[in-house]
Amino acid sequence: MSEFPPEVTVVVPAYNVTKYIGPALDSVLSQTLQNFEIIVVNDGCPDTAALDRALEPYLSRIRYIKQKNKGLSGARNTAILAAQAPLIFLLDPDDWVEPSGLEQQVRLMREHPEYDAAYCNSFCFAESPLAAAKWGKLDNKLVMEVYPSAGPVSLCSIMDGRTGPRCPGAIVRRETLMRIGLFDEGLRCEEDLDMWLRILKADPPGQIGYTHEPLIHYRLRCDSLTMDRGHAQALVDVMEKAGRTLDLTDDERQCLARRLALNRYDLEIIRGKQAIGERRWKDAVRSFEYCQAYSPQRKTGTILSLLKTFPLAAFAATRAWEIYLEKRLQRGSRRGTL
Repeated sequence: MSEFPPEVTVVVPAYNVTKYIGPALDSVLSQTLQNFEIIVVNDGCPDTAALDRALEPYLSRIRYIKQKNKGLSGARNTAILAAQAPLIFLLDPDDWVEPSGLEQQVRLMREHPEYDAAYCNSFCFAESPLAAAKWGKLDNKLVMEVYPSAGPVSLCSIMDGRTGPRCPGAIVRRETLMRIGLFDEGLRCEEDLDMWLRILKADPPGQIGYTHEPLIHYRLRCDSLTMDRGHAQALVDVMEKAGRTLDLTDDERQCLARRLALNRYDLEIIRGKQAIGERRWKDAVRSFEYCQAYSPQRKTGTILSLLKTFPLAAFAATRAWEIYLEKRLQRGSRRGTL
């Protein structure tokens, strides 16, 4: 980190990532662009003693801040407020950045002063055979191979899946983040989507760019049902918040409504399965009624019919299906793929 003020601040939130954070920091310290600062925020990490030991070799090269747990948004906000650079580079502590990643993202923002933010492509890699089995379509793939970005970034392009801003490796002007109110600390996940939407609908409206260059190596990890439900609920919360708080055109409201209906479908599938597992039959019926109304499927219709007539049969059927998927996942993890 050669001279100050730095051109860019690398923000690294830390919570239960002790075993990953060393390679992430090493990747930053070996960048072709060296005029940066790194801020690591210990967000009330339960293994703080281990994290302190892991960070000890880096203390002369980073700024290390400790705080009570505030979630990912709160950790990022703490670092952004402490940042000395006009550009913020967002790095998750379990990923790592290509040697020219900082240089390319800083150059992109320099060449496009109209951009408030820019995101990049990522190469996905599974942390284990089990993760590879679960994330089969993404493992060893570029994100934009599976989820392409094409054309200008707008609220409707995000809702329709034509662009897909994401945080790992994203670069944002600090001034823009301050103007829109930083990350929403009321959101425990999908806070990045909320940020992108608020940038686009700010006054004046912001612009977001992207590069197809894979600058980030993105670690695929295994999530639990609780985490899956948390993300699905957060997506619905972000969409509903956008509808309440953003000044949307009629076209944007239609795009938002379509995406919200899809997100609710995903959430109700998870809720319905959980309700069946806990034998909350009325809750399960409500969830699968929504799913069947949104997208009629033979399997969903069969489960719904069983829930209304013989709920224990629905429990047995869904449990048998889960056992089958678990065994398939385990077989895939042994082979490294499905």
